[in-house]
Amino acid sequence: MGTKDNIQNDSNLVLGYSISSIEITDKKQETFMSIFNDVSSLQNEKNNGKLQSIVERLDEYALNELSTEEKLMQAAGYKNFESHLSHHKLFYSRLKQFKLEYKYNNPFLANNILHFLKKWLVSHILQEDRTCREILFEKGLIQKAQIFHNNLFPYSDSRVELGNYNIGIELIDRQQEVFMSIFNDISKLQNQKVNGEIQSIIIRLENFCSNELKKEEELLSLAGFKNYEEHIEQHKLFISRVNHFKVEYDYNHAFLASNILHFLKKWLITHIFNKDKEFRELAFEYNNSPNNIIRA
Repeated sequence: MGTKDNIQNDSNLVLGYSISSIEITDKKQETFMSIFNDVSSLQNEKNNGKLQSIVERLDEYALNELSTEEKLMQAAGYKNFESHLSHHKLFYSRLKQFKLEYKYNNPFLANNILHFLKKWLVSHILQEDRTCREILFEKGLIQKAQIFHNNLFPYSDSRVELGNYNIGIELIDRQQEVFMSIFNDISKLQNQKVNGEIQSIIIRLENFCSNELKKEEELLSLAGFKNYEEHIEQHKLFISRVNHFKVEYDYNHAFLASNILHFLKKWLITHIFNKDKEFRELAFEYNNSPNNIIRA
């Protein structure tokens, strides 16, 4: 793992489809994540030329990528077109607001953009777009292609390696892949009643706790991560919620699948996008040092 040669075209990882029939392949996803990573590095900065570039790139994203998707949905006769379009209109509206904030030097502009893009990633790209892509694939307007393997967790100046989901630390790469596999599978089960598939999700979450999180904690300890105790508390919260899901399963909680998905969305944004990001550079340095005694 950790090299482009090892990337597998596994359609269950994140988005699973890319528009290729009109020669833009993964361009929409890649463009979004490139902007996402760049604005992440600018949070808490005041308005400057870099922020102006971000706003301009968002404008191009809306004009090119979103409008192209809308044309494909219309061509497919997508039944949820109006609902999906309303999401795009929200994006356009927020973009207009960002332009005004830049014009009037809002000191929180970078943070505002990042906050919105995080919500857009989880609520729109990982949900609405997936439903849409299934239909476009069935209609023959897109084909299964390379997965969305962008590096969401930059650890160096070369923050984004488009087309590469892994960061080069096998232990962490596996953790990300296991989490996203569970995330995608529970997304398909939301609104379903308790059944064997949901039981399987809970078992996989338990294994995620005992394997992936435990190994991460060992790496954090050995690498001397200064926020180790605080990070462990976050993991304890995850374990506690999984135990709670087990109780809900025993009592046939009608909204169990939705509850799990809601929690994993929050974990993705608040922990993986934020807390995990804090230690990745340190972990990368330790992983490549002669002192590394844990090779995944």
